[in-house]
Amino acid sequence: MEEAVSRNDPCPCGSGLKYKKCCIGSGGVEKQKRTRRAQMLALVVVLAAIVAGFVWGTAPALAVGFVGALLLGAYLFFVDPPASRGGGNPGAINFGR
Repeated sequence: MEEAVSRNDPCPCGSGLKYKKCCIGSGGVEKQKRTRRAQMLALVVVLAAIVAGFVWGTAPALAVGFVGALLLGAYLFFVDPPASRGGGNPGAINFGR
């Protein structure tokens, strides 16, 4: 289990700065972990497509790659969704009153 980083600890991203001067406000460390995980999943998809190409041929390899890319895209969308565009005031929603 990973330990929490306090404000005055060196930043885990390796910049040499304190965490409070580097990644604390941007979510940089967490974003780097998500990016690393996505890179590993993309590598698994590519390797699965290569193995499928050697075992079953070109068409199944393309299918494995396509389905893997779709699943990876869905994973990235739900884990790191796009930023909000300022959706307004949630209290102003009219629920049929």
